[in-house]
Amino acid sequence: MEKNKKHKSRIDNYLKGAISGEEASQLIKDLENKNILKEFDELSSNWEPKLGTDQWVDERWGALKEKLARKDRLEQQFKQPKIVLRQIISYAAVIVITFLLGGGAMWLLQKDSEHMGHATIFEIPRGQRSKVTLSDGTEVWLNASTRLEIKELSTERRVAKINGEAFFKVHPDKNSPFTVETKGYNIRVLGTSFNVLAYDDFDRIETTLVEGSVELLLDKRTALLKPNQSAVMQNNRLRIERCKSENHIAWVESKLVFESTPFKELIKRLEMWYDVDIECNLEEFKDITFAGTLKNEETIWQLLDAAKYSLPIEYEKKGFRKIKIMKRKE
Repeated sequence: MEKNKKHKSRIDNYLKGAISGEEASQLIKDLENKNILKEFDELSSNWEPKLGTDQWVDERWGALKEKLARKDRLEQQFKQPKIVLRQIISYAAVIVITFLLGGGAMWLLQKDSEHMGHATIFEIPRGQRSKVTLSDGTEVWLNASTRLEIKELSTERRVAKINGEAFFKVHPDKNSPFTVETKGYNIRVLGTSFNVLAYDDFDRIETTLVEGSVELLLDKRTALLKPNQSAVMQNNRLRIERCKSENHIAWVESKLVFESTPFKELIKRLEMWYDVDIECNLEEFKDITFAGTLKNEETIWQLLDAAKYSLPIEYEKKGFRKIKIMKRKE
């Protein structure tokens, strides 16, 4: 009973922005317990700080969020999380990589080569991001709701397939090109850094080059990208445009930068980042776009409250991780 009171006290202090370093360390251990993790998730999802009523509380809340964000960046920086072997079935070894303070898991499946073809699959759920380092030295940052399949890593060729979003830093090897397959086109590189946005339920596929060069392969056509250029496949048409590449990879640093983004995509992004289900009549928002920078340090409620100043929206809570957004009547 006493232990139960202590973990509830630590959760309460965390939400109030009054948690100490020692309590934070213990809270992380507490969250290894599934029941406590569920309780934490429910409380934090429905808790709203009354910002603006007390300057000192405001400052403490802001300082806590920044402190936790810095701690997360410095200590984890998308490092390979703790690996826990859950089970081995006949045709696949399944490894679960658990993320504390989030309640999600990344599934790494090592398929049996005889039955399914040799491949390694990383799956990142909603509300989580991660970084993996491949055996060839290539680093890959994976955004929420992303599935990355490593089909082949050999001395002759390296092939990956993606559904989602990832930032690649490809280890250079002139004898072994690295190819990323998407549903619209393939991307071939020798050694460079670039971002790929290729969610199945988005209306486009987008590749943004940060450093080096990449070659796009589309049917029998090819196109070369230079740094600060994006290749966008939309409505079966490919266009190349200038861009600020740092905006396209801001998600790696827990930011989302929107540039005249359709409301429909904004909703999908929020659902993936915060692991929530949002109900709304998209037809009412079909002509509305959003521009701005969102940080994944605020709660979904704080973010929606801030969004009211630039978007004609109202919202209400419908249940655990369920939100309804309505168009505000003028």
